[in-house]
Amino acid sequence: MLADDEGWQYGCSVCHGDGNLHPNNEQSPKIMSVDENNRLLD
Repeated sequence: MLADDEGWQYGCSVCHGDGNLHPNNEQSPKIMSVDENNRLLD
């Protein structure tokens, strides 16, 4: 889990929480909506 400066937690859209980036993985990161303070909108 990643956390921002306010403690909001969210999963990594690049490695999907496993901590490893695989260069052969062609899956693009999920674009998520944020508010004006860059907090994720669920």
